Amino acid sequence: MPTLEFPESEWDDIFETNLKGTLRACRVFGRHMIDKRYGRIINIGSLSSFVGLHEVAAYGAAKRALLPHENAGHRMGQVGVCVNALVPGVLRTDLNALCSTEQSAVGNFASYPNEAVRPAR
Repeated sequence: MPTLEFPESEWDDIFETNLKGTLRACRVFGRHMIDKRYGRIINIGSLSSFVGLHEVAAYGAAKRALLPHENAGHRMGQVGVCVNALVPGVLRTDLNALCSTEQSAVGNFASYPNEAVRPAR
């Protein structure tokens, strides 16, 4: 759905889950890890936070908003807590299937070198 037509309530739901949910988990577990002076926090990012895909703009924006949090992890690293984000490659899902058959903001997923994103023949 085009960004200008995307309902604000759905945009809020996506941010609530993907940004604020991650922040809440990091606060709860991070405080415990800081007290123990050891821990590993691995957040799940998204390629859509680096590549403009209009079909999933809200999701990409929420995942992109996580990146400054990873930089803030440097402070936690000083007490033994490592904070990173894992950004998986493109995997074909129901959500991005449209991108693999039609042109998107970054072109056709089929043009990516990763075999996992090429449409089945």
